[in-house]
Amino acid sequence: MNEEKTSDRDILFSSIAANDSELSAILKKRRLYLRDIARLAVKEDRLDSPSSLNEIESETFRSYRERFDTRSPEAADADRFQQAGAMLADAVSIASLTTHMAKEMKLAPLSSPNTAESSRICYFRNIYSDSAYLEFAKRLNNASAHYTGDLTSACEEVYYGKADYCILPVESRSDGLMTRFIGLIQKYELYITVACRISREDGDFVTMFLLGASKTVPADPERIAISVMPDSDCPLRMLLTVVELLGAKLLTCSALPERIYSEEAYYLIFDIKSADLRVIELALQLTLSSWDELGVYKQTDAYLG
Repeated sequence: MNEEKTSDRDILFSSIAANDSELSAILKKRRLYLRDIARLAVKEDRLDSPSSLNEIESETFRSYRERFDTRSPEAADADRFQQAGAMLADAVSIASLTTHMAKEMKLAPLSSPNTAESSRICYFRNIYSDSAYLEFAKRLNNASAHYTGDLTSACEEVYYGKADYCILPVESRSDGLMTRFIGLIQKYELYITVACRISREDGDFVTMFLLGASKTVPADPERIAISVMPDSDCPLRMLLTVVELLGAKLLTCSALPERIYSEEAYYLIFDIKSADLRVIELALQLTLSSWDELGVYKQTDAYLG
């Protein structure tokens, strides 16, 4: 009996190995199809405008599923391994396509840091924001502090052009990620310019953002923060895989509250020191239909005695 059971088990494992081999061949074909589409897009010179990018995205990441993926929803649910394998193949293909397109396109140069002669910074005053202000002021010309009665008022000062920057807390040891302030960043159309993590000897810390009304990119940017609303064509795990394949490293992934967003939404921060920012931004353009860039920035550290 034992020998017969062992034999049956070996047969099953052999069958699985054969299926795995067939699956690998199918996934390889999927990648080749996408590379062919990328070559056609470049050959037809259709990469010169956002509308062209959207058209290529539609052809590449949506239509091909109907042409080459004949699995029924029931079969997909019954075979999680195949579903995961297909997702990984898609992610590899998207990363490959993005890299290929980036080489063929004349990507816009990175922005320059703000060089204004003076900077008015508004914030709600406490020991942490005062410390953050001193760090941020080192990076600006003739910075001056102006205090507000609350954090929303500080954002409004920038939105209405009465101030150049405001300071918001976004994370602390006690509260974790302060998602309500991420909502303020988007409501008032602000961009992260610099981040500062302020630590105390007892282990407590607060991370503060310096926010402005326009996007600036420092030399050798370290991080990119985005908010995304994934869809069925690019679920969150596929997006994370694509971006990491392009050299970025996920630092933060947090769900945003439904009271702010009507759909499922996430706040993501990636370390991009080993990636090309322009390629990462192109990948986000190609894979997501709904996302916002919150800022490209560096983070500094400060300590309270």
